[in-house]
Amino acid sequence: MTAGVLLLLLIVSTAIGGPQDAAPKTTELEGAWEAEMMENDGQVNLPPSGTMRLTFRGSTVTLRGFLGRQDVDGTFTLDTAQKPKRLDITVPGKSGTTNIAAIYSIEASKLLFAFPRPKAQGPPSFERPVNADTVLITLRKLPS
Repeated sequence: MTAGVLLLLLIVSTAIGGPQDAAPKTTELEGAWEAEMMENDGQVNLPPSGTMRLTFRGSTVTLRGFLGRQDVDGTFTLDTAQKPKRLDITVPGKSGTTNIAAIYSIEASKLLFAFPRPKAQGPPSFERPVNADTVLITLRKLPS
């Protein structure tokens, strides 16, 4: 009877979320990504090596060289059911938090990351040439 009670407690504990839920889940974005190219309004820029980087760990992200600052730590959520996939980043700003509603795609170890410019008139897209409302950054995965 004691074994049956212990088994029942284990099943209930797992069903309502046991200790395994405390660890952050890894995603396909896990790791460091370095910018190779940035496109906006028909212009292509090649950022100097190491100046723009996204690093994903669990549910946190570090943005290097974005938002006019060297390093900014924030959190992110993914919606992989959407087409294209959505990546929402929240970082501390000068007056509260800044939210970046982006889309992303991974193709052959390259991360395409598109987000709207401030005061954009529509959602970001991967269409080329990139319009004035969207910033499209191509990043490569760095070795672990």
